[in-house]
This record gives sequence, C-alpha cells and structure tokens, in this order.
Amino acid sequence: MAALTLVGCAGRSADDRRASRATLEAMSSILAQREDTLRQLQSTPPTGASVGAAESYLNDVRRDGVGRHAETKRKLDSVAANTVALVTLIDVYEPQAKTAGFRTEAQRFRAYALVWMDRWNGVFETFMLGGRLPSADPLYPEAFSAAIKAELDAAK
Repeated sequence: MAALTLVGCAGRSADDRRASRATLEAMSSILAQREDTLRQLQSTPPTGASVGAAESYLNDVRRDGVGRHAETKRKLDSVAANTVALVTLIDVYEPQAKTAGFRTEAQRFRAYALVWMDRWNGVFETFMLGGRLPSADPLYPEAFSAAIKAELDAAK
C-alpha cells in the first residue's frame, strides 16, 4: 500500500512539474506576443514627442477620428488582453515559484499592468472629456522575461 501511495505522489509531482512548465511557457509566449505588438505600435511614427502607445493613439484619434485608427485600437486591445492573461497566469503560478527573482519581477509586472490597464481603460473617457492622459507611461519591468526564463530553468 505504501509503494502505491508513493507512486501516486510521484505521478502527481511529475504532473505538477509539467503543469508548471506549461504555465511558464504560456507566460513566455504571451509576453513575447505583447512585446512584439508594442514594438509594432512604436514603429509607426507617433504624433508628437516621445509618448506611450495610449497617448499616441489618443492624439491620432483626436486628429483623424476613431475610424481611421481601428487597427491600432485592435492592437492595443490585444496588448490589454495579453496583459490580463499574464497577470492571471502569474496569480496561478506564483505560489509555487522556485526563484525569488520571479516573485520580485511578478510583483513589478502586476504593478505595471495595473497602471497600464488603468491608462488604456481611461483613453476613451479622456477623449470624450477632452483631457490628457498622465504624462508618463508606467515603467515596464524589463527583467520579467529573464525571470520567466530563470524560473523555467529552475523548474526542470
């Protein structure tokens, strides 16, 4: 009976490791998609000085109208969806994180995501009221991608 229990625990442990790796790989993939989309948005010339994607979109919509920038909105909505997905995966994975670096960078990404989402969600209200977004985009946690890779290595 004890041997059967031990085999069952070992099987669960292997399943847990596979699930952990799958979660980390999903995070890595979604983060890469998100970063790629933001790079695409930054490659199109913004209207004015160095502004973030949301501010650039707001300026473009004010200048040309909403309809002319539907593709940009679709891309920003994709970035927003990826941001929510990443925070969800972080919430699922973090209790079993193996490295302190992952935990630290996960907290930084959560804080960044909260500000980024508030900023994006406020674009249309700001547009309708004729206001401006806060002057600075939130600081992106550059080390998050490396923290995911380190966590993948630790999860082997």
